[in-house]
Amino acid sequence: MIPYSTYSYWEKEQMTGPWDYVIVGAGVTGLNAAIELKRQKPTLRVLVLEAKKSGAVASSRSAGFLCLGSPSEQMLTLEALGEAAWLHWTAAKWAGIQRLLRLLGAKSMNYKRVKAFEILPPPGVFRRSNTDMDRVAQNLQEMNTLMQRVDSQPLPFRSERKRDKAAESPLPFPYYGEPIRLKTQQGWGMDSTMALPIAFEGQVHPMVLVDSLKQYATNLGIHLLNGFPVESLGPAGEDLQDIFLDNQLIIKSKKIIICTNALTNVLLPAPQVIPQRGQVLVSAPIAGGIPERLKGNFHGDAGYLYYRNIGNDRLLLGGARNLDFQGEQTDRWAENPAITQHLTDYAIQVLGLKSEGLVWEQAWSGTMGFTPSGVPHLQALGTHRWLVAGMNGMGMALGPEMGRRVARWALAPGNVDPQKAGLLP
Repeated sequence: MIPYSTYSYWEKEQMTGPWDYVIVGAGVTGLNAAIELKRQKPTLRVLVLEAKKSGAVASSRSAGFLCLGSPSEQMLTLEALGEAAWLHWTAAKWAGIQRLLRLLGAKSMNYKRVKAFEILPPPGVFRRSNTDMDRVAQNLQEMNTLMQRVDSQPLPFRSERKRDKAAESPLPFPYYGEPIRLKTQQGWGMDSTMALPIAFEGQVHPMVLVDSLKQYATNLGIHLLNGFPVESLGPAGEDLQDIFLDNQLIIKSKKIIICTNALTNVLLPAPQVIPQRGQVLVSAPIAGGIPERLKGNFHGDAGYLYYRNIGNDRLLLGGARNLDFQGEQTDRWAENPAITQHLTDYAIQVLGLKSEGLVWEQAWSGTMGFTPSGVPHLQALGTHRWLVAGMNGMGMALGPEMGRRVARWALAPGNVDPQKAGLLP
């Protein structure tokens, strides 16, 4: 009997390779890694594999924030990592944001520069984090001084051509503004709520952004395959390595870069990447439109809550995984009813929206990857494989820079570990 194949001869010949590089994962990080490889060495044969038929696990399911973090998030990270590491990773986020703007331009990801705030209701059910917010407010000057040092770090790609006027802009200062008291007569749901202004953040359309990166990659001659989950990898030491998609197709590549973020431990036993589900709600159009006070990017509960406007009449509200850390430590997409209720109560009791006018039109979830150390894994797995994963909820900003770094490292494996050597040129 002739062996029956799911794939035609033509498909197998085109897909199996051998490739120079195969990138596993077509999110923001993986696509940037592929793009950097081809920009540096156009003759390379590069293939990107994505398990999902459309989008990616986190990149196209995010809330669409391009940001560096709220004051409380930044202070917690500073205390956990120390000043030198904090400076390094905040600069990496800023470099990632600038890289997206340079590669794609603002229009290609529906980018908008917006006002932003961290909203601090009085202690209670809507301020579950034990972060000392009074201390955060008192130390804003210190944080602003550190943010100036972030802006003074050299970007690793300044010589690249700008795509438009939005392609590079210095961080405005003071980056974090003085606290503002919010009151019910202004429309907020409770008195004694405080807002910490943030001078710069961006909004993007995540799916448009990912599609634009894919188009950019395709124009460079990079091959993209969606809907092809990698089941396993062959021995790491082989000069020509096997990538198993199913029992009928083996892809061969000289080198592999793994950019699977939250799903890394499905493929690799180590290092540890902890999946955390993020739930997002979007309202139906609100009669009369979104109040002006709710237009922009907003953070709450030490970053565990986030919300923004979509256009002039929809509210996006997400997060609150700190209500149920154990239950949300999963890569399964599903609703957590307790979180839905908490977010609904927050919209009414803190944001001051009317319950009769608030209808959730859609809910979804995405999966973020977290590391025990709080910084991404960037590692060589032998001489032919590299891993970058665990963006700790900041993949939209960190992903472009981490993809660039792992690509540069894979092109010149003799370099010092770029995670310890600063911004790799």
